Amino acid sequence: MKNKERSIWAEILIGLLVNIAVVILLKVVSYIWDAMQWQNIHLNYLLGAIIVLHWIGIFIYIIWRKKSYKSCYYPRKRTKYDYIFEKNIIDYTLVKSNNGKGNDTELHLSRKVEVLSKRNGLDGIPDKYVWTGRKEAKLPTGGKNIRAIIERKDKPGVWKYLHIYFNKPIDENESINIEYDWPTLTDYKSSSPFVSASSDIPTKLLEFNLNFGSEHAGKKVYLVVRRSMDGANILYQEEYSLDDKGQQTIPIKPQRFRYYMVFWTW
Repeated sequence: MKNKERSIWAEILIGLLVNIAVVILLKVVSYIWDAMQWQNIHLNYLLGAIIVLHWIGIFIYIIWRKKSYKSCYYPRKRTKYDYIFEKNIIDYTLVKSNNGKGNDTELHLSRKVEVLSKRNGLDGIPDKYVWTGRKEAKLPTGGKNIRAIIERKDKPGVWKYLHIYFNKPIDENESINIEYDWPTLTDYKSSSPFVSASSDIPTKLLEFNLNFGSEHAGKKVYLVVRRSMDGANILYQEEYSLDDKGQQTIPIKPQRFRYYMVFWTW
């Protein structure tokens, strides 16, 4: 089940091909007219004017359509970013619980990010998450190359905002790999079953790694792309199946300003 997002350049190319076909048809008519030696100078002027107006129309359409597309999908002003993501990898893994109850599982949720700095002295990045389960998820704990993770209280909304501090500042065009994970979540089935990320920050590779265990082999999961988290229109959708180990990796080369979500049912 797919609904591929059409590029603005694909729309322009289709429009150009259609219009070129019209011009060729007019040229053929003009050639036949000349071959038959029908000397009607006014008709020749009319055909020439149609061709000129036609190409002017193409030019106006391209300029208008490109501007219209940008106004819908991109900010009016070019944004300068302090950093970009070379990689943004989200792991959603279910493991057997150690509580003595054989069938119980718990969720290990983690994130691995390769950050490329676009300025000197970058010492951290902001992040945010929302947890939909009954029990509140605690703050993630720092792992590789992380000095501290601090919750921000100055931003309202449903999100929980964080600031991730590196173990050292990095300079322009220098990259750093960081890792952090959330404390074990035992009540994960009370939450909405999905993982997601946005590409507001330029991102070269976004990857969702799902590992539910072999008992979930063959389960269907779905990738959905929208313009925002609450966007009404689905720009792209694709279905995946977990392998015989209950695993699936979904690598994405994200477009700018998109919201990517993978969801399923238990």
